[in-house]
Amino acid sequence: MSSLARQILVVASLLATVVGLFVAGQVGQRRLEAASRRIELGAQRQQALADFSQLLRRAESSQRGYILIGHPEYLVPFREASAQYAAAEQRLDAAFAGAGDSERADIEELKHLSDAKFAEMRSTVEQFAIHGRAAAMQIIRTDTGEQFMTQIDDLRQRIAAQDSNAVLSASRNWRANRWESLGTTSAALVASTGLLLLLSRLTVRQLRSKERETQQLAARQTELEQLVQDRTEELSELSTHLQSVAEQEKAALSRELHDELGGLLVAARMDVSWLEERLTSADPEVRAHFRRVQEVLQSGVDIKRRVIESLRPTLLDNLGLIPALRWQVADYCARGA
Repeated sequence: MSSLARQILVVASLLATVVGLFVAGQVGQRRLEAASRRIELGAQRQQALADFSQLLRRAESSQRGYILIGHPEYLVPFREASAQYAAAEQRLDAAFAGAGDSERADIEELKHLSDAKFAEMRSTVEQFAIHGRAAAMQIIRTDTGEQFMTQIDDLRQRIAAQDSNAVLSASRNWRANRWESLGTTSAALVASTGLLLLLSRLTVRQLRSKERETQQLAARQTELEQLVQDRTEELSELSTHLQSVAEQEKAALSRELHDELGGLLVAARMDVSWLEERLTSADPEVRAHFRRVQEVLQSGVDIKRRVIESLRPTLLDNLGLIPALRWQVADYCARGA
């Protein structure tokens, strides 16, 4: 297996371990949140049960104190409890909204017994107001209200015990899951550390290999640069030589044009001038032909001069580069105009 393939395998394993750590952390976090919510819900339920029971006890104490003392102030807590009873039932229902069927049945039974207890207390208060203390005490001595309270207390304690057991079970499960998560996380961390060390070793090996390759490439590049420099110098010498040969050929061609073609054109002009003097004629057409021949020969001389100057400006040899360039520019502008 190549070094690159091993690195890819190690990186993939490391990523899988990191993903596993993340998943384990998320699962543990969700379990912790679920256990925390269950404990919080248990506390809310216990508080709702305690508030509901305290409301009944306060109402019962207020009702009995009113009947025994007969002062209306003793009845104020009873009336307040009666006004708060519906809200207390709603809080109890809200706290046990997600409970199981058994707990919901117990809550309904608790509410039913509490309704009966409040009905018994209201009846006692009404009898006291209508028929006096003897009639009210007669109802109290039947122990119906005491039986209701005993059943309510037993039922409340049973509900509280069931909910406490559920909370304890959730707490124990969370502790077990915490140790399991801790073990999984520790193993994953050990594996990650080993994979990181292996990846570091492979990376160092790869870097050293890359460094050797870089050095080899640098040496090869130096050789190529030297070869290019040598070839460039050879091409430069060749270009200089070719340019020198071309300049020599242009100079030879310009001399040949000047000597040969220039001589022929000058001789032709001289012969035409001689003929024009010997063959003097008053005919305008003849004179026009002689003039046209002279102009054509002069144009040939001018063309010869331009060709020679284009091939090898005489000013370049006689006066230097700057005057030759100025003449070339002036001649080009004159011909362009």
